[in-house]
Amino acid sequence: MINESKFVEILTALLAKSRANNVIWRDIASSSGPRFQVAFSPDLRITVSYQPSTSAPDTVKATLNIAGKHLTTIEAEESTTVRPSPNYILIKCLVDDAERSLYHLDDAVKTIQESLASELPTGIAEEQESEPTTRSSALSRITGPWHLDFGKGEENLRIDSDGKYFIKTPKEETHTFTLEDFQFEPFVNRVSFKKVHTGVAPGHPKGEIHSTEKLTVSPDGHTMIGTDSPYQCRLKYTRTD
Repeated sequence: MINESKFVEILTALLAKSRANNVIWRDIASSSGPRFQVAFSPDLRITVSYQPSTSAPDTVKATLNIAGKHLTTIEAEESTTVRPSPNYILIKCLVDDAERSLYHLDDAVKTIQESLASELPTGIAEEQESEPTTRSSALSRITGPWHLDFGKGEENLRIDSDGKYFIKTPKEETHTFTLEDFQFEPFVNRVSFKKVHTGVAPGHPKGEIHSTEKLTVSPDGHTMIGTDSPYQCRLKYTRTD
């Protein structure tokens, strides 16, 4: 048997290699949800799966199999009250990246965007391409007071023009995060950034990356909807001003 900590090390290395597009995944047909497998030799395989549910917590599973024998398995549930466990996040990221890699989703999105851009009337396409994609351009779309629903909870917050992220309570505002590494895609009105801890949250030192969020801003700027990683939460920001 291989212990859990060693298997986690293997899965972490596998995720890094997959994100670098150096893993050949195989889709294993399953009626319960996405299931993918990578073979290191004819007898050595790792399988990862994700089983969504409407009546129970979603579950993920990773299995190491040698010559038809299960050497070790890690299974984790998505918590509905706290942040998912590290094992849940790791395996869910592997499932998502296997799907991305196997079905060339990056290329598909690029092809769609290029196709749509080529069909824009002359002048509009040039305006979209020339719009700045700087930090200030992204911040101008997200600055202000918001209400955030992240699936497992809600919070009121304020984002300043310098990227400071304050969580608001009835008594005070706390500078909890600083937003960094902004990217803005004007054609699809999408903004992404990293939430970096300021050190005020217990157990999270200053400079620690909390998450990366990718959000689509509504045409009127009233809402932002998207997801974060590694938590895979569904996010909805609604302006409160």
